[in-house]
Amino acid sequence: MTGYFEKGHVPINKGTKGMYNVGGNSTSFKKGEKPVTYKPVGSEMIDKDGYTLIKVKDDGPYQERWVNKQRVIWEKENGPIPKGHVILFADGNKGNLDIENLILISQSQLVRLNKNGWIGKSKEVTEVGIKLADITSIIAAKKKSFSE
Repeated sequence: MTGYFEKGHVPINKGTKGMYNVGGNSTSFKKGEKPVTYKPVGSEMIDKDGYTLIKVKDDGPYQERWVNKQRVIWEKENGPIPKGHVILFADGNKGNLDIENLILISQSQLVRLNKNGWIGKSKEVTEVGIKLADITSIIAAKKKSFSE
């Protein structure tokens, strides 16, 4: 005998699906039973990047069930976030979810802020950075129009 099993041996789990599945998946979860990891709507968690997520519904894809809490707070106070815009933490602290600390900016402004390191530790510094991002965008557009 060269191997552990004899030639022609049929494994006990042949034809079944799933890990550790000897009896079949039909009894894995009863209908209506919730997994032990289930979180109700309104639950919060912090993701790997440090953002606070809040569960807004039970069904649908993950991205629709869990939403960044700063978006929920902003939309409650100011309405929907326009396409191409993001919410920025003025003091750079992702845990500070006060409405006064949230700023609506365009994605192009965010690119310039990140590229130049203009997001500060205070709201005033970040607001100056946003103004600088706007100025550099205007200068870049003027340069482009002169070169054409």
